[in-house]
Amino acid sequence: MGNYTFEKIKNSIFKWSQQNILPYMGQHDEIEVSKNNNDILILDFSFNSCLAQLTVSESHSNPYQFVFFEAATLESERSQSTGKMESIYFFYDTANMTEKIVIDELGIAIEYCSCYVPDQLIRTYLKKRGILKIEYDRLYHIVHPSDIKKIDARNEMGEFICKDICAQYLVVENEIVSLRIRPENFLLV
Repeated sequence: MGNYTFEKIKNSIFKWSQQNILPYMGQHDEIEVSKNNNDILILDFSFNSCLAQLTVSESHSNPYQFVFFEAATLESERSQSTGKMESIYFFYDTANMTEKIVIDELGIAIEYCSCYVPDQLIRTYLKKRGILKIEYDRLYHIVHPSDIKKIDARNEMGEFICKDICAQYLVVENEIVSLRIRPENFLLV
């Protein structure tokens, strides 16, 4: 995308964080600019049940284009049993995205973290059966980026069972394929 540059997305995200982020955040949520220079922007978030960090960087060793968002909690049963933070949400941009898509996805991420309830996905979906609701024009939002290539638009995929939770994704399986999919696209049967 010709207009999607590091400098432009860094400036847009900083402006968004200073002016437009409040509707996505809860009353007690906090944001802090940890670093903002020519090479990097780091925003740290404190939510009721999790912490998050948003990084905008041009480093060529990153597995993302410029933007990476990650949230984790110590309040889930899984994190308490392991003593390690549990990743509950992540987003990273790709070269195929636009500034609008990235800002929209970050808004979804912030809202998710603000409303996050530890273990809610596990209680709602784990070991339950369902079918997939696939919107093929929005696959990057519905399916984990590494699993998009597993979706075949020509075939009915049948019923799945939720085997695990991986950040904001349900890990669902059937006899054919295992996918990581957003909960709103897994319809319980």
